[in-house]
Amino acid sequence: MKTEIQTFYVTNSDELVIPYCKHIEAVAIDGVALPHFVKHTLPANEPDGEPTTHKFFNYSLETNTSGANTLVRGPSSNDGKWLVGSRIDITADWTPEKDAKA
Repeated sequence: MKTEIQTFYVTNSDELVIPYCKHIEAVAIDGVALPHFVKHTLPANEPDGEPTTHKFFNYSLETNTSGANTLVRGPSSNDGKWLVGSRIDITADWTPEKDAKA
C-alpha cells in the first residue's frame, strides 16, 4: 500500500466511489480540510442533569451494494450530501490496481 493524495470530482451527491482506498488519513473539499469528526454538546434531558458530548463523523469509508469502496458523508455534515462538482482531495493508503485485482 502507498499513502498519497488522490483527487476526485463529485458526480453523485450520495456517495463518492474511491477505488482501491484502504484507509483514509485526511479529506479536503475544494482545498478546505474536512475534520473526520465533530463534537457536539447536547443539553441534559433533566433540569439538574449534566450535558453530554457526542462525536459525529463527517465522512466514512464504506462499501456500497456493488462492492465498491465509497466515501460517505456523515448525516451531520451537509445533511450527508456531497456537492456535485466539488473537488475532493483524499490522503489515504491505496492498494495499487494490479495488486487489487490479484
